[in-house]
Amino acid sequence: MNSLTFNAMQFHPIQSNDQQIWIPSTELSRALGYSRADAVTKIYDRNNDEFAHDMTKIIDNPQNPNLVLRVFSLRGCHLIAIFARTPVAKEFRKWVLDVLEKEVLQQQIDTRVKINSEQQAEIKVTFALIGYVIFAFIGLTPFYKFYKYVDLVISYYEKGMFLSIFIIVALYVICLVAGFLCLKYVEKCADCGIFLHDFYKVAFKMKGTEEKNDSEVAPA
Repeated sequence: MNSLTFNAMQFHPIQSNDQQIWIPSTELSRALGYSRADAVTKIYDRNNDEFAHDMTKIIDNPQNPNLVLRVFSLRGCHLIAIFARTPVAKEFRKWVLDVLEKEVLQQQIDTRVKINSEQQAEIKVTFALIGYVIFAFIGLTPFYKFYKYVDLVISYYEKGMFLSIFIIVALYVICLVAGFLCLKYVEKCADCGIFLHDFYKVAFKMKGTEEKNDSEVAPA
């Protein structure tokens, strides 16, 4: 979400990996009608024991790397508005609850879409496996019933039924090719899963190593 607007006041939510909307305390102060940019921070300092860890946090200031910035989640914004005593606080509480409800609904939709896509992939692989078994069984019939198959071809040949010969040969060849393609699809999906598993394993291992090395470096 790139922006939110309350009473012509435009917020610029902070991007985060936790899928939450984080509002800077300075913008929250202006939206609640305070003239001082640190008004919300002071409200938090007086009531910090009522805030859960997922309602507020300190981050690096995107506009000034040398400073830090306190941000609040939507639940944190609502709690701040409860403590605020400005005329607009009541209206803001209703607004932030509406935004929170829409955000929760959107996350539920995104989760359903993700689950559906994963289920679709599993269904495709399952059908590919079933197709491989069926096509391979049909395509290999001439090999485990070789003599009957040869007798059938000879019989058609003697009767001049060349089209029938072509059809029965082509049928088994097509089945073998279809079975091979199904197997390659399953193999491709398996290789992709193994690659992603190894990638995440190595990536997180490297990340953990970097964090460990950073923690071992003593300040100058």
